[in-house]
Amino acid sequence: MTDLKDKMKEKKMRIEMELPGFVRSILYKLDDIKADSKKAVVQVDLIQIFEDYLKVASDIFYYDVSVLVVEMKAKDIETALRNFNERIGLAEVSFLVNALIGLHRGEHQGEALAYLARDMDIKAKEALKKKLNKLPRRIKIASIPLVAVTLASLLYVIGSHLIKSMGGLF
Repeated sequence: MTDLKDKMKEKKMRIEMELPGFVRSILYKLDDIKADSKKAVVQVDLIQIFEDYLKVASDIFYYDVSVLVVEMKAKDIETALRNFNERIGLAEVSFLVNALIGLHRGEHQGEALAYLARDMDIKAKEALKKKLNKLPRRIKIASIPLVAVTLASLLYVIGSHLIKSMGGLF
């Protein structure tokens, strides 16, 4: 059971890292649609947006998005989005699903999605900082002499070749 929990935790963590890019791709597509039309009601083909995203999705997120696309084609779009939310089980995904349902209904959700993308970017940066802080301190300190020795070796090799090549000139 602990292995399964660890795998699920790892998968959720990797999905959290993937979500900002996912939301940004939706925002880019919305910007394209918004530039093409100035209507009061937004008409968005969510299936096409997700199919386009599948081309660049990571392996961890590909399965979930592909299941979402299949469910959207087979069932109602709102039901498929809610199933996607239940399958992933993250708070950010819940907020995203609510915004996408509003978008499907014709509401403007660009600002909500932009806010979500900024929030996710901040969380991703904090997670990366935590991961870096978990690295052992000795490795960070030991890397300084390692760089110095490598640089000295490189300068010695370059210098010896330079002296040999200049020795033939005199």
